[in-house]
Amino acid sequence: MKLYMFEHCSLCLRVRMTAAPKGTHLQETVVLDDDTDTMAGLVGKRVIPILVKDDGKPMLESMDMVRTIDGRGEPVLAGQERREIAAWADEFAARTAPLAWPRYPLDDVRVLPLLRSVAVVKGLRLPRKVRDHFEAMMSRIGYQPLPVSDGASHG
Repeated sequence: MKLYMFEHCSLCLRVRMTAAPKGTHLQETVVLDDDTDTMAGLVGKRVIPILVKDDGKPMLESMDMVRTIDGRGEPVLAGQERREIAAWADEFAARTAPLAWPRYPLDDVRVLPLLRSVAVVKGLRLPRKVRDHFEAMMSRIGYQPLPVSDGASHG
């Protein structure tokens, strides 16, 4: 099986950590952030992780990948899945994803326009590193950044 992944992707690690104790070899391919063609060529859209099974068919949902890998041979995942843990994980992911976006030197085409849009909000304070990145990227593409405040974000 072949796993297409981003190195920093938590859903990809979910698949990798299921394969390891089973001794299941995954041919891991790190996809670069700007390589939309690879993802779209496999599944018709920009999404990670992608697991291409031995029969050549791709899978998209990480928990389906986990179940598929664990279902090969003797299962290593024991017990029932706890709904409250799954709900917590979903909420945690939704809350932490925006914190990580400005930290990765990736996805600027998605993030930079959003930062520019919120820069018009009166009194908005972006963290210093986010603001510096925003201003550097705007300069790099030849646009003046809209003014934003120094200091810590609120929220």
